[in-house]
Amino acid sequence: MAIPEYIGTMRTESAVVLKTSKSKIRVALKDGCTDKSSCRGCTACGHTERTIPKLTFPVENASQFSTGQEIKIRRLAVNEGLAAGIVFGIPLLAAVAAIVVSQLVKPDSLESPETVVATIGALGLGIVTAIAVETYISRRHPVEVLEKGPPRRENT
Repeated sequence: MAIPEYIGTMRTESAVVLKTSKSKIRVALKDGCTDKSSCRGCTACGHTERTIPKLTFPVENASQFSTGQEIKIRRLAVNEGLAAGIVFGIPLLAAVAAIVVSQLVKPDSLESPETVVATIGALGLGIVTAIAVETYISRRHPVEVLEKGPPRRENT
């Protein structure tokens, strides 16, 4: 199924396995790294402390992956504007709606406890809604492991 561009694009990326659990793996996206002379500080090789994009996703059998192993994944890269709208916009709109409704019901009670509680509740509901939307999108377009490199050998 094709994904509309306003939602995002499917990307194939190289990654390094950072950690495995029973049913999930955590990876660091390699984002075009080739050698130390062109190092951008992604920390995938462990030489720097700068942060890199990291991703945790479920797999059927996480024991088949080892720390340091290179893999190729296909994932949905969500449009940044849409993601920002979901994460910040939904809670903000819910809070503003609570304030507006409060003013329509009791015009002189902007600083009343009921308005504060309604606004905080709306923010909480907005955050829960944003998490639900993100979960829906990630389940609908899960990360796929396309290729696995050889397991990393430990230096002895």
